[in-house]
Amino acid sequence: MENTKKATKIVVWDYYDVLHGHHYAGQKPSDNPKRLDVHVHCVGGAEGVLAFFEYDKWFCGACGDDGHWYLMYRCGLNWKERIIDAINLM
Repeated sequence: MENTKKATKIVVWDYYDVLHGHHYAGQKPSDNPKRLDVHVHCVGGAEGVLAFFEYDKWFCGACGDDGHWYLMYRCGLNWKERIIDAINLM
């Protein structure tokens, strides 16, 4: 699968309240996760493994498998360009 060059609409689930600064490690997933309908850039297409997007004031990353996506990370938008620069240095 190719990376998406244009944004793709997917549903990302925030099972661990990542949007409010919580981390998913060691937490029990919520029975009532927040649903995010977002336009993303996917690594591996809509059925891929990583998705990056902006949501409200956040730069976010989601993990996925076979079209099911969960929010794994968020940081302020001001970090976005520095994250992209760091990846480009690899």
